Amino acid sequence: MTWTSAGRPARRSGGGSGLEGQSQMAHQHDPGQRPPTSYDVARLAGCSQAAVSLWVTGNHVGRLSVDLQARIAAAVSELGYSTNRAAQRLSTGHGKTITFFFPGFRYDYFGSILDGVTQVLGRSWEIRFVDLRPLEDRHAPESLFQAAGGADSTVMLVASPSKRDLEALALLNRHRIVVIDAPECPPGASLVHYDMAPAIDRMSAHLAALGHRSIGYLALAGAASMTLEHREAVLRAATEHHGSRITHTAEAGTGAGEDSAKLQHTLSAWLEAGVTALVCADERLAYAVLRVASRSGIRIPQQLSMVSFNDSDVAAFLRPGLASIRLLPEPLGSKAAEIIRRNPKNPRMESIAAEYIARQSAAPARR
Repeated sequence: MTWTSAGRPARRSGGGSGLEGQSQMAHQHDPGQRPPTSYDVARLAGCSQAAVSLWVTGNHVGRLSVDLQARIAAAVSELGYSTNRAAQRLSTGHGKTITFFFPGFRYDYFGSILDGVTQVLGRSWEIRFVDLRPLEDRHAPESLFQAAGGADSTVMLVASPSKRDLEALALLNRHRIVVIDAPECPPGASLVHYDMAPAIDRMSAHLAALGHRSIGYLALAGAASMTLEHREAVLRAATEHHGSRITHTAEAGTGAGEDSAKLQHTLSAWLEAGVTALVCADERLAYAVLRVASRSGIRIPQQLSMVSFNDSDVAAFLRPGLASIRLLPEPLGSKAAEIIRRNPKNPRMESIAAEYIARQSAAPARR
């Protein structure tokens, strides 16, 4: 399997590039006359044939503006242009390029997903990476998907998308799309997701049985994933069903310095307000809580019980061991790869069961 990086499209400079024309989407091609050519695409997009060639061969990154990439993508789609070698591979099903969209390599979660993909697909596929993190200079997702997933991309594999990302994906009509780690997907796409409701229910029942009635929820600062929003909604319903409540919520970062100071203030305030248990949206947040608690004299689980989403080998060796909902990213990637390999005619939906692992960080509520 070959690994390449699609990177980020270059920003459009004030003067533009020499590959852009003056007109924008000004000419139409009559599909009844002859098959469309790169010249027709260039006329419709208002650019040169050289720009079209860069786009369809995947050499556009850093060389064409984002707007131009989006115009070429729209023109290719409208005209049904497929005379180039990459597009022909797509139409005949012989293309083997995956464009993997993900919200950044913040930790090894997405690497584990890719391990699952490669275990199924082997070395015959090329994978390109596109970062979907919502940074200030991020381009509109519509342009990003159209440009980075261009005509030479056989499959678009989209991990942990935001609501905005899914709305942008719904506008595409020429790509095979597999969405993973999300509660839903656009029409016509396949979906591989976690079935978390049973595990969240068991975790909520466990906390209630331990006497916890007031629970705090710590969200990951800056995260826009629909999966995280879905987790919190399911958790709120499950805790109320078992006689507890999420009474306090806050966002936190996982770093030191200012992140630690804010987290320490949050934990102290929650303890004073009567919170007896804490649910972390991510295992990295749990590590940050343990670090801050150790420095500030907060005893876990004697004063504050803690449970977390995600579970790694480290969680079992912590002191106290971290009670967690185990999510398995490798099977998530393997299921997605099976969908890609089988090339189904109809969209498919697959789920991976989550599991609640009770450990020492969840203890009886303080009296």
